[in-house]
Amino acid sequence: MILAAGEKAVLNKTKRQLTTETVVTFNELSWQTGGLEFVRTPMRQVISDLETYYGVQITLTNTNLQYCKHTAPLTNQPLEKVLESLSLTYQMQVKQTGPKAYQLTGGSCQ
Repeated sequence: MILAAGEKAVLNKTKRQLTTETVVTFNELSWQTGGLEFVRTPMRQVISDLETYYGVQITLTNTNLQYCKHTAPLTNQPLEKVLESLSLTYQMQVKQTGPKAYQLTGGSCQ
């Protein structure tokens, strides 16, 4: 199988079949690269990638922010630093609502 830019190979073990899919985010390889990187990434995808990478739940209460484009290298930073950076960039408040749950409130796109 030959992959083009922006594609990934996915193995279905049950069917023993290899297919191609469009890569939604290059942070799928964060386990290999050691960190996350965002380049004009919609905030909804940033939140999703952070949840997957750190094993947490993050609620973005201001739905107007979900389409904000975020750019930042976040390699090897603890979650608290990442959330602090987001809160400063978008004027959001961060609240820990559980052992692995966070809520982002307020804010605006720049």
